[in-house]
Amino acid sequence: MLIEHAGRTYSTVRGSDLARDGMFLELSVAGSSEVLMEIFYSSVDGSFSLSSFGAQVPLEVAEALIAGARELLVQRPEQIS
Repeated sequence: MLIEHAGRTYSTVRGSDLARDGMFLELSVAGSSEVLMEIFYSSVDGSFSLSSFGAQVPLEVAEALIAGARELLVQRPEQIS
């Protein structure tokens, strides 16, 4: 997922985390490996948590990341085969 804001492009990486039993969506500036924010979805209790790693992230970008996490990280019953 790419997020454009104020002339800057942000990219996301989605992955699973077996140790924490869930999935995550990480936000970086496109072309950088530095993670600015992470949203984690717990498969155990269905909760979300957001971590910010000291960078200032525009609110519009954080909102887009949250919306993307709700769409990309939660498995709905119809998606499970």
